Parts: sequence; structure tokens; C-alpha cells
Amino acid sequence: MKKLKSLVFLSAFCALCPSVPVFSAPAENSKVLTPYFNMSLSEMVNFPSQGNLFTGGNMDADIGLLGTINETNSIFALYNFRYLGPSFYPQDTRQFYDRSLSHYMNLEYRLKLGEFRFRPGVAMTIGKRRTGSNEDWDTGLYNMNSQGAAMAVDWLYELGGKSGVITAKYLFRAVEFPNYTDLLREFQQAGSASELSGGLQNQNFGQFTLRSNWNNFTAGISYAKMNYLNQTVIDNTGVYGDTRQKDTDVDFDFGFSAKWWILEFYPNVEYSLYRSNQNFLRYKYFGAPVGNLTDPTAPVTFVNDDYSYNQLALRVPIDINLGVDANWAVSGAVELIRKNYLSRPPRDSDNNYRLGSTQNDFLTRFTVGLRKHLNEVADMRFSYTFTVAESNNHFEMYMPYNYTGHTLGLAYNIRY
Repeated sequence: MKKLKSLVFLSAFCALCPSVPVFSAPAENSKVLTPYFNMSLSEMVNFPSQGNLFTGGNMDADIGLLGTINETNSIFALYNFRYLGPSFYPQDTRQFYDRSLSHYMNLEYRLKLGEFRFRPGVAMTIGKRRTGSNEDWDTGLYNMNSQGAAMAVDWLYELGGKSGVITAKYLFRAVEFPNYTDLLREFQQAGSASELSGGLQNQNFGQFTLRSNWNNFTAGISYAKMNYLNQTVIDNTGVYGDTRQKDTDVDFDFGFSAKWWILEFYPNVEYSLYRSNQNFLRYKYFGAPVGNLTDPTAPVTFVNDDYSYNQLALRVPIDINLGVDANWAVSGAVELIRKNYLSRPPRDSDNNYRLGSTQNDFLTRFTVGLRKHLNEVADMRFSYTFTVAESNNHFEMYMPYNYTGHTLGLAYNIRY
């Protein structure tokens, strides 16, 4: 019933894998041990269009160490801690008051042979999430653990007098959701509910990524496949069948950074194609009788291909430095996220499906603020963000789809 939230939660952890820093050759050759540290702290107060104001804080910290054995061999270790507090989130991802924390550990061996660098590695993630006030960290429904390995190959090249790198990477993760259960199974098999709790979202996750970085331009494509070990697909009869759930995610992204006089630009665009063979059975209330499953107004309705969607995201951050060598800058950003479901129809305020169209969600964020460059390694930002969420889905008892929000934020970043 809540698969989409758990999939988004998993994607957040997997996004850590490509972000492992790749040090340049001079750093590897000049030091035996090269430390890496990057930490961001932020605190926000949020004013939604409906309901009371709420506060939230985030923390994202990377601690790494590169050990250079010789010119061709090195070892890199990375630990990441991430905490995400209450905030305004895109529709169908998580509720405003959700909290999550994760520990990510990666160990990577690096072998450089001419223009190529080979990077086999192992990784482990421990993730916890609280979706309600009565839920503690150890019993969270979407808690997730993963272990696995990866292999990356970098091609280091020169083009037009500029250095570049093309990276091909494959990673595999065995993912466990120890506490995840399914309300539909509990409704239909109440007598054996104790045997069903935990493990339904366990899966084998594989991802192939091809990425290029050159002259401040970056582009990439990734293909991910999730094979579920225990979860099966809901048939059009309203019960689980024998087919295992399988999801795929294809992502394309392109971005660049540029600096001209006192202006700095960092635009990025990403297009995602998410596909799942899982269906959905909507109960209007507990104990609703099963009748005509194709009736969009019935107490129980079957929706085929409920989770597949296409999504386009555009982000354009801009900094205007107050002088060529100034420590102060005026910052701004525009973020647009458009999600189109392939088959899922929208619902009205009475939880009835409206056939003839598919659900579309649109999120817009406008941000203005000030950036203070404290020293060579630290920055501080003050910001105001205006969020507008729009959707043709109007059933919002459990999750908001149409709202506006105002956010005041203070952020601090240190990196060396």
C-alpha cells in the first residue's frame, strides 16, 4: 500500500553511491594520506498554507580518507551521516513531518593504469525513518539496510586543453526492509499477520551508470533494476498472485557550472522513467466489501500499473557576487518538478477515481537569499523559499498534493 514511499526512500540512499569523491591525480601523488571532509547543517521554519508552522533541520556530513600507496595504487574510505527533518517535500514522496537518518560506509581500492583508473569497492547502508510520533527509530516501517559491491572504471582524457573523465560503474546491493509490512495482506490474511510482518520489500538492487565530466559540464545516464524477493503483484482479482514485483528506473541528467564576472550559474536538468509491474487496490475504509473492482466509485477499486511514471526536474541556482572579490553574494534558485503517471487516474475529494485522465503532479520552488563566504573552507546562507504544489489529485486525507508554503532557512557548509 505504501510501496512508492519506500522506493523513494531507497533511491535517496542509492544516490549516495555516485557521489563518492574522486580525487585528482595531483592530490594522490602529493600526499600519503589525504583527508576529506564536507558537512552541511541547516535549520528551517516552515509556514504551510494549511495547518500550523513547523521547524526542521538537516545534516549531511562526509568524512573520507585517501591513502596513497604509490603512483598507481591507493585506497579510499568514506563515511556519510545524513539526517533529514520535517520539510516541504514533493507529492507522493513523504509527509511533511517525516524524519530519516542514515549511515553510509564505503571502502574503495583504486588502481591507475595509464589513462584508466579501476575502482572496485564495497559499501553498507543503515537507514532509519520515522513516519509518526508513535514510531521509534528501531521500529520504523521504512527502515532499510543494504550491503553490496561496486566496480567503476574511469577514463581520464584531455580535450581542447581541458581535463575530463568518463566513468562506467556497476553496483549491486542486497536491500532489506526488516520492519515493512503490507496493510492489504493484513486485511486479507488477518489470521497470519504475525508471519507477514517484515521483509516484504527485500530486494536485489542493481544499477549501471555512465557519466562524463569535462570543462565544468556533466552528463550521465543510469539504469537501475529492483528484483523483489518476497513481494508479489496484485492481480485484477484483488489478491496477490505468484508474479514477483520488478521495478526499473532510467535517469538522464545534464548540468554545467559557469562564472562570468560577478555571476555564477549551476543549472541542471534530469529526466526519469520509472516503471513497475505492481498494481494497487484502493480501500475507502477498513473492512470495505469487495464488489466490482473496476468501478472507480466502489468501496474497493483495482488500479492497474499504478506506480509507473515519467518525471522532469529542472534546477537553476544563481549566485550574484557583490563585487569581484566580495565575500557576500545574493543567491537565487528556481526548481521545477513535473511528474506524470502513466496509468494512475486522479481522485476527487471523496476518494473516487476520475477515469479518462492520469494523475499529474507539479512542484515549483523559488528561493532568494544571501551567501556569506566566511573563509576558504566555510560558507553560510540565509534563504527564503516559496513552494507551490499543484496536482489534479484532490484526495489529500493522508498526504498533501495542493498547497503553498513559505520557508525561512539558515545553512552552514564547511569543506576541505
